Amino acid sequence: MPLARSADGGSRGIHWRGCGGALPVNNGREAEATAFARRTIDTFEAAGVEHRTRGATLSEQLALLRTEHPDLELLVGGASGPAFARMARYADGYAHGGGPPRAFASAATKAKAAWSDLGRPGRPKLWGQAYFALGDPERGTDYLLDYYGSMGTDIAEMIAGSALRSPDAVAGAVPFLVTETMGPA
Repeated sequence: MPLARSADGGSRGIHWRGCGGALPVNNGREAEATAFARRTIDTFEAAGVEHRTRGATLSEQLALLRTEHPDLELLVGGASGPAFARMARYADGYAHGGGPPRAFASAATKAKAAWSDLGRPGRPKLWGQAYFALGDPERGTDYLLDYYGSMGTDIAEMIAGSALRSPDAVAGAVPFLVTETMGPA
């Protein structure tokens, strides 16, 4: 987990609630994606982690976890080709950061392809997430805006806007997610 420097010069852990910059880009919001990427880079710089070594550092950490704790179930996320390759090499499956079902479908396809490309048997475990706000959608929206507010207004609004707000929306997403994770019935 990256660290950020506090005002008194000490370090404190920050909660990493990432949502890849690729999602806003894919939705035509390049300025939002650029702003998120800049904040992400700033966080790593504050922690003293060089951008060019982040992936290699994570791979080393995952290899160590896999070696020292072979029975530990690992799920790895990310949206880049190297992230999917890292998932296939070191993890038991893929954890998607959220978004609409089509975003999960795209990520699941890439995770399965990376798994197959590495020659791993079977299929990776696929974990998705979706927010929902039933009964009082406004309260759910307010909660998500507050929770993700530290990531910037645009990101918080995008995430809050993706919440499923009706029983029909939830029911419509479940069969799709089950098909992606379990395979066709």
